[in-house]
Amino acid sequence: MTQNSAVKDSLNIKNDSVTASIPLTVVPLNIFAEKGKTVFSQDKKTIFFFDTHSNTGEININGKTYALDLLNFTDNEYHLSGKDVKITATEGDFKEKTGDCLYGKFSEVKVQLKKQEVILKDISVQDCPAY
Repeated sequence: MTQNSAVKDSLNIKNDSVTASIPLTVVPLNIFAEKGKTVFSQDKKTIFFFDTHSNTGEININGKTYALDLLNFTDNEYHLSGKDVKITATEGDFKEKTGDCLYGKFSEVKVQLKKQEVILKDISVQDCPAY
């Protein structure tokens, strides 16, 4: 039984190194902007969001959903994070607030999963606070 465990462990290590070399791909979500949500999109498809009512959000990377549990907004930047995931959107270009929502664009948004990262280009944000 010890021999089987050793073989299984070595396979897991090998799989982890293979997974680490796969490029990160953010998969669009079926979520739409509404009051109480901050929604980030690329080509009019939601790529991640944060719900300020529940203080939770989501991003799907390589087909796996990761929960987001922190959103910070200061001046023209957003920082979101969850277990193993960090998202940084800086130097946003914001328009005047329209109705209940704030609209902006980021030329680049950095998404980190563990030690890997991907830079997303031309990201839009629609931030509709609950208050």
